[in-house]
Amino acid sequence: MICPKCNTGNEGWASQCKSCGTILKEPVIQKIPENIEKLPEEPQQKREPILASILSFLYMGLGQAYNGQRGKGYMFFSTIPILMILYFILMKVLNEPFPKRGDEPSFHSPSYVIATLCYICIWFFNVYDAYQSAKKINEGEISIDSTPGKSAFIFLVTVIAWFIGILICIPLIAILLGFLARIIR
Repeated sequence: MICPKCNTGNEGWASQCKSCGTILKEPVIQKIPENIEKLPEEPQQKREPILASILSFLYMGLGQAYNGQRGKGYMFFSTIPILMILYFILMKVLNEPFPKRGDEPSFHSPSYVIATLCYICIWFFNVYDAYQSAKKINEGEISIDSTPGKSAFIFLVTVIAWFIGILICIPLIAILLGFLARIIR
């Protein structure tokens, strides 16, 4: 836009001349009528609380993923390796012997009992949480913007990729450690 006073070229959106400050155009303020109707919101897909519970019962975190809460599903899923680490830490703290190949597993050791009880408590809470979250989503207390099938599918693909990654990484690490052990000798 060219200023009528000083003939300076200005941006098309400018309301004042950058050179002389002359008002180039009056700002347009549109008032939105108060009686205008709001656009209807898309209804949120309903979740089945029983199905969410069953999915969490079968696979820890899957019910949360079905509900569209993949982060919470990953959190529940990650408790499995965390509890395995807890088991080994408890074995060390309680001075329990590490089982050797061919030994019968000791299901009565305190570390095993503690880790198993923790797992069962978290597993029950996982099922309960999936059910309650689905109910709250249906009542509108929790807002979710993903579809149930898509979210659960992404969760399962991620978990499968994680397992495949572990299955590939463990042998590679073992090979690398064996190679390093030969070099060090």
